[in-house]
Amino acid sequence: MTFLPAVFLVLILLLIGVAGFFSASETVVTSVSRAQLHNRRNDVRAIVLRTLQENLGLTLSSILVGNQLISQSVTAVATWLAIEFLGESFLPITAFLFSLFIIVYVEILPKLVAIQNPVHYALSSAPLLTIFCKVLHPVTRFLESVARASLRLVGIKVLSTGHPPCSDDELRGAIDLHATGGAEEEQERLMMKSILDLNEVSIGQVMVHRKKLEMIEVCASTREMIEKILACPYSRIPLWQGNRENIVGVLHVKTLFRALQKAASNPKKNVDPVALASPPWFVPESTTLFDQLQAFRARHGHFALVVDEYGALMGAITLEDILEEIVGEIVDEHDVTATGISTQSDQSVVVEGEILIRDLNRQFNWDLPEEEAATIAGLVMHHTRKIPDIGQVCTIPGYAVEVLKRQQNRICLLRVSPQKNAQSKR
Repeated sequence: MTFLPAVFLVLILLLIGVAGFFSASETVVTSVSRAQLHNRRNDVRAIVLRTLQENLGLTLSSILVGNQLISQSVTAVATWLAIEFLGESFLPITAFLFSLFIIVYVEILPKLVAIQNPVHYALSSAPLLTIFCKVLHPVTRFLESVARASLRLVGIKVLSTGHPPCSDDELRGAIDLHATGGAEEEQERLMMKSILDLNEVSIGQVMVHRKKLEMIEVCASTREMIEKILACPYSRIPLWQGNRENIVGVLHVKTLFRALQKAASNPKKNVDPVALASPPWFVPESTTLFDQLQAFRARHGHFALVVDEYGALMGAITLEDILEEIVGEIVDEHDVTATGISTQSDQSVVVEGEILIRDLNRQFNWDLPEEEAATIAGLVMHHTRKIPDIGQVCTIPGYAVEVLKRQQNRICLLRVSPQKNAQSKR
């Protein structure tokens, strides 16, 4: 009789070990992401694990069925041993202690161990788990059908039980977790999030406005052209004829200077800037930065003119403008130093009206709305529904914006104060 309890005790320990295996597998199969498996494309175990995740409903059902079968078997054997050797009077205490034992050593402990290195444990357990899922496939398929039918009775339809795809919010969360300290990691975080934003930001929000656009009239003299080209930092300049809305071409300064060099050796040869210019490329202002970047790559272009829904010229977009949205401001030896933003001692910021809202948000980590207008002046007019007077304060959720200077219908200068300063001001 002394041999039999030892056999049953060893059997209980083995069953608890198998139940712990299933409990840990349930955790790691759902916690390992597709991105982690993608980096192990040459590992057969990763392929097996990916198959389990693609049929996540059946996999979890198999794990739960196996866990329940083993747990019930362990409970039955333990109950029999308690009654046989301790008597029925000790059964409640024995059941309570054994339940605690199951919770700690079958549910909690295996999960804590597996979660320390989920990828390694998931890859190691995937082959054995696959075999078990195939053995229990008929049972789990039947149970899953019953569960689906029960959900349909209450109006819930389960379309898929595969591993959920990696969402945009999950990517952004992973990027935020990546930057845990240091200026370099913060810059990497901003760049990666900017790449995700390319499909949400239109070129109308980042373009060079037509008021800042350097353009040359086709009838201008060669001297005037050269003086304007040397005075501006751009290498591609639109040519207009009749009125500034009528763009007839885009002149590259290198092309012009090559033609002037050839004309210098042949005085009889005239330089026609229109003939040297490339045809203008017009794009709608609603185009996203991602689509425009793809268009630049397809056309091997660097410069496009932006028009609104009525075909009116709004400004220009360059490849550098899009790249700056990802990596930040790119300043070379010919760029004009940007001005128009000044931080005050009271933590308010004085800005010119034409400053882009996106630039303010990125520089000061603000959350001014970017969907309503491109510039801070446009945002104020959107909220006031009119052209505000000097001294008028516009309240935007979280901020107060005061008009400091105005010229006719144009807002030239504003003071932006965060909420704490706005509350004391009102």
